[in-house]
Amino acid sequence: MLLLLISLSITKTLYLRTDQFTSLEYSDYLYITTDEGGLLSFEPEGNAWKNVTIVSGLFSNTTKDISVRNDTIWTLTPGGITLFNRELESINLLEFNPLFFNDANPNTIVLDSARVILGGETGLQWFQVSDFDDLSRVDKMDYDFVIFDILPLDTCYILGTSKGIYKTYNFTNTDTVKIENLNNTYTFSVIGSSIWTGGSWGCKDITADSANFSLHTVWQIAEIDTIVYIATSGGLYKYENGEWKRLSSGDVRGVCMTDYYDSPVFIIRGEGIAIVDSIDFIRPPGLASNKVCDLTQTPDGTIFISHRDTRRITKFDGEEWEILNRNNEWGIQGGILYNIESDLKGMIYFGSWYWLQVPILFQWNPNEDSLPEPIQLPVTARTIAGMLVDSNDDLWIGAFTDPIEDWILRMHRVEGIEDSLEWTIYTDPSFKWVRVFAEGIDAIYGGNSPTSGGAGIHIIYPDGSVSNVTGGLGSSTLSMASDIKGDIWAGLENSLVYISGDEKIEDFNTSNSGLLSDNVDGITFDFQGGMWCYHSGEGLSYRNPEDNWFSYRGFSSIDADDITYPLHFTLDHHLFVGTYEGLYELDIDFNIPRDSLEYPGTNVYPNPFNANEHNYLYFSSGVLDGKTIYIYDVYGKLKEEYRVTGDYLRIENVDLTSGLYFYIVKGEEGVVDKGRFVVVR
Repeated sequence: MLLLLISLSITKTLYLRTDQFTSLEYSDYLYITTDEGGLLSFEPEGNAWKNVTIVSGLFSNTTKDISVRNDTIWTLTPGGITLFNRELESINLLEFNPLFFNDANPNTIVLDSARVILGGETGLQWFQVSDFDDLSRVDKMDYDFVIFDILPLDTCYILGTSKGIYKTYNFTNTDTVKIENLNNTYTFSVIGSSIWTGGSWGCKDITADSANFSLHTVWQIAEIDTIVYIATSGGLYKYENGEWKRLSSGDVRGVCMTDYYDSPVFIIRGEGIAIVDSIDFIRPPGLASNKVCDLTQTPDGTIFISHRDTRRITKFDGEEWEILNRNNEWGIQGGILYNIESDLKGMIYFGSWYWLQVPILFQWNPNEDSLPEPIQLPVTARTIAGMLVDSNDDLWIGAFTDPIEDWILRMHRVEGIEDSLEWTIYTDPSFKWVRVFAEGIDAIYGGNSPTSGGAGIHIIYPDGSVSNVTGGLGSSTLSMASDIKGDIWAGLENSLVYISGDEKIEDFNTSNSGLLSDNVDGITFDFQGGMWCYHSGEGLSYRNPEDNWFSYRGFSSIDADDITYPLHFTLDHHLFVGTYEGLYELDIDFNIPRDSLEYPGTNVYPNPFNANEHNYLYFSSGVLDGKTIYIYDVYGKLKEEYRVTGDYLRIENVDLTSGLYFYIVKGEEGVVDKGRFVVVR
């Protein structure tokens, strides 16, 4: 037992790909709806973005439509309506209860003087604004067409639908009449005394039957300074002096005028906010893709993320987001960059899943203005299934080819010789799609992960020999990690297993533990020894150092047939959970309340400890006498422990590499203090 955990609280943030814009509205802020990216706001004056998601009160990360009334943003998503203030703070919500709503996924929301009107796949639904908090009735009118937009006028409503444009007075079949045979009409705008409309067929002024446009699908129409602008699938256009003129390319989803910029503002799907007469994009923060495969963090704290459906890489420094290789500037041909690892020097390795083409391993120094460079493997592998950088900075690779031939490779960089690599090749008939690794006390463990058959966990020793874990595993290895003692935990398709040495010691499942599911898709350990397990689509199971289980539901899923490494602790102890519907960041408060302790904080000095300048590392406190100080690296591995006699500890010949370290002060009564220090060499 390493830590008396008194309390634990979690703050959850969800990061998404946010540039899949669908519409734009301006009211002090720019409000942007998205496909699977939540709702965005942008404040031009402060150049500030905000993103709200299912964690922030939405029913879905796909936002279908918004309607702004006074200071309230009515936000429509599949499943319900969420009300936000202008700063996107949630103030109320309404779930689409099937007792009242026959369509839980409408396309558009409109507010008239007293009613909330929804248009969707089967027709119209409406209820009184005053009934929002205590809904008892929803009226409806079924049609045989899909409704995309609703334009309220003084005496009637105009409906843009899949079968043309209709006019209705009282939402009944008898008073609903078709006025235009323009199928798939998506948008309306009242300009002067005319009604302009657009859709898959283009756009026109239907009142004057003029200004016909048919080159692209039209998503939005706006009048700015007496000029009509249209956002289309083929760019931004303006109508001036009886002619259409193209102003930009791209899939433009909205256009408006703000109080801040001198020119119209428009949004391009997949890119960002653009301004007429400017060549620069204002890109939203977020991921390159919602499908997160793997994550690594370099020693300077920067996070790099690989994705299932793109060769783009997401970079996050804790404040700013950047999409790398946006247009395949790196020239990577084919494959999926499933695996990403970094070593202690900050070098990043990419491992590719690809059957037909090499290279499949790349190295890249993010601190240099250079492209990733291929590394030639010593075998004819066509796919890298998994990778691990161990505590010695060696890169371990699980690789195979078709017809099936499997290897485990160790790549060692020869110190002082640039670009000199030493390879160790491990083969064994029991290897089959080895894709998950963990570092034990004196060996590396690799787990088989075939889609069917071939269960097994292998032990790879420094002398080149291989053995297997005994005790019966039964199914593929989905995840694996080592605890702070160096023992191995493996997540299987049907259980969680504890391994010591070469023997399976114990099985855990939902019937004998606090696991949320028998399917354990990810495992990691925090610096205190607590174990975190991810279950796709279910949530997290947490086992604290006192062997108590807790669960946290509400996380998205991954594809069980794909290679995905969902759990990662960062240097500041934030837990990142990668799913196929975004990246969750958990700020975990490992809290030992100071007012519950009798002891003052421990002083550690010098901090940072510079091995070239300092001879000793000191720990001092008035009550250290009789306590033990445990020192861990950022991976949670115990590096040193010292029994203290007196009120200070002096460590000579500090044998720690450069990096961040954590310490725990423990006596018979439990943990009494903890902290961190840095070593520089």
